[in-house]
Amino acid sequence: MSIRSRGKRVLVGFSVLLAATACGLGTTDRYTTSQQPGADVVTPDGPMVAQLRGAVTDDGAMAHLQALQKIADGNGGNRASGSPGYDASVDYVAGVLRDAGFDTSTPTYGSARHHRENDRAGTGRNVIAQTRTGDPGRVVMIGAHLDSVPEGPGIVDNGSGVATLLEIATRLGARPGVPNTVRFAFFGSEENDADGSTG
Repeated sequence: MSIRSRGKRVLVGFSVLLAATACGLGTTDRYTTSQQPGADVVTPDGPMVAQLRGAVTDDGAMAHLQALQKIADGNGGNRASGSPGYDASVDYVAGVLRDAGFDTSTPTYGSARHHRENDRAGTGRNVIAQTRTGDPGRVVMIGAHLDSVPEGPGIVDNGSGVATLLEIATRLGARPGVPNTVRFAFFGSEENDADGSTG
């Protein structure tokens, strides 16, 4: 197995575990504890966790990663906030989530800096999607930043996180049988003082 392949498996596996733990997908009497010395990590172990682990794949995440690379290639080699590449990334992510049945919005935020021609202040967009099931008074939120630096396409930082969350979201589905509402957030302007997640 190549380093690249191993890295992908670790990333997707860790993200599934994180999402499963956060969503409360296991039952309280079916949790397992890591046997590693000094580790007290408790992870859920139930039918839905097994289903999610089996459904989320490297290939599924890679398809989203390739779509983000294609967006960057068509927009000056980057997906930086305030650029056409970022706007296309927002439209792609929102479209995938809407097609999967999620309640999806692209709320705006103010940003002191954007990577437009004159680096002027402006407004950016985030992508927020959430399940249609689960207790809306108990929201579990999982996020990643969607923008890249202006010097590159941002495939590792953080296209990989975006692609993995999209794969988890589409496999989880918009109406999972989970106790909490699950919200997926894709933030802009992380490379500009985290304006998207704080604005």
